[in-house]
Amino acid sequence: RVVDAEVSPDDQATLTARYTARAVDFLERAGSAADGRPFFLYLAHSMPHVPLFVGREFRGTSPDGLYGDVLAEIDASVAALLAALDRTGHAESVLVRFDPDRISYATLLRAFWRNVDPLDGEGQFCDRGSSYRPVIFTGSADQLEQASESERLARQELGTSGALAVAIEPLKRFWRAEDYHQDYAERQALTYNFYRWRCGRDARLDAVWGEQARLPVVWKTATAFPTNAG
Repeated sequence: RVVDAEVSPDDQATLTARYTARAVDFLERAGSAADGRPFFLYLAHSMPHVPLFVGREFRGTSPDGLYGDVLAEIDASVAALLAALDRTGHAESVLVRFDPDRISYATLLRAFWRNVDPLDGEGQFCDRGSSYRPVIFTGSADQLEQASESERLARQELGTSGALAVAIEPLKRFWRAEDYHQDYAERQALTYNFYRWRCGRDARLDAVWGEQARLPVVWKTATAFPTNAG
């Protein structure tokens, strides 16, 4: 339905900014991850489609003309939304259920470390932002101890004495993603593998971990410790 039949070009030029302001306001009111409240935000920008309008701040800023100006404003909108999302403290994660009689927590920890870039706390590979930061969420005091020791052994394998960018935090609450996210790499192998290649994931893992990349084998040059067994 028509919300306002008397919309002027000046009104249209502020549409992206108004979308952004309302979406940011929603995210700020939705609460933080600690509040335990899930939320859903869907924002489909109008301006990639004709007729094109752009805010005054972005008008004439792109060498690609009006369409370039529009995309620059949308890029800035997405950046503002990601910054607002970062402030909520949410992190995209995977809940792992395992049988300790068949595979140890220590083995899972090694597999985790060798599949992330532990030097990058601002996201992972081409996925940027706090919600993509690397985190180990622990469910018990024993898991916390093993995760902390695995971080020490990872530093030893990498030959660095400085702190790594992987956070270790207690698990508070986990929200299951929609069904289309489940087993995505298997169900959409072609799409996923292209994304993985385009992101430079394996190239970066090889650069960081060398021959140990992606493998849950025992820590290289690690001293004897229960975390290194299994």
